Amino acid sequence: MRIHHLAAVAALAASSFTSANLSAGDCESGSCTKTECTKTECTTGECPISAAVATSMKELPQLAFVIGDECTQCEMTATKLASTHGKAVRYAVGKQSFDEKGAAYDALIAQTEGMLASFTTPAKCAKSGMTTVAGESCGCPIEAGKIAARVKAATKNITVAYRVGSEECDCPKASAAMAKKAGVERTFLVGDVETTCPKTARLAYARARYEAAAKAAAELKLASAK
Repeated sequence: MRIHHLAAVAALAASSFTSANLSAGDCESGSCTKTECTKTECTTGECPISAAVATSMKELPQLAFVIGDECTQCEMTATKLASTHGKAVRYAVGKQSFDEKGAAYDALIAQTEGMLASFTTPAKCAKSGMTTVAGESCGCPIEAGKIAARVKAATKNITVAYRVGSEECDCPKASAAMAKKAGVERTFLVGDVETTCPKTARLAYARARYEAAAKAAAELKLASAK
């Protein structure tokens, strides 16, 4: 089931994509594989990969609504507070603040894409000589390169599809031509998100790719620890 546009905007701006934790009996039932976690870890009721991905997703920037000294990530709550206090709603993304929601949303997209690029690109510290990639430090640049290649490969599995009427395709140009000919808006399909808004789709795409990279990094880390 896909999340439609109105729900998608709220979900993407104020919450993180998280993976469901495996239950204590998953190892015994065979749904938890060796590549995911060990039996001991599974019986604690939490899969380490799911936990690692959830932690990574929480680090992504969020859109916050600021009313005076109060701050919330719920737009409905923000509207009520603004009405109660007679103050305008301002918007914040990380350390940046905005008067216009559109500008704030643009910043949210840019910061999310920036974090994705940083997460998947090795960065060597001139002082320590260590290379950081996928949230981990590595003393070997060759190994760091291999990790970067793995997490980047994972992001390529995330795609955007398009729907025009009852037809779907994976070509942005073809879908745009189809929509123009039919005189309708095309719908962007990114994972569970379904929206006609290009910006919402772009944010969903960046977040989905970041989640895929985080999962790949968690799997590598777990495998190296065994």
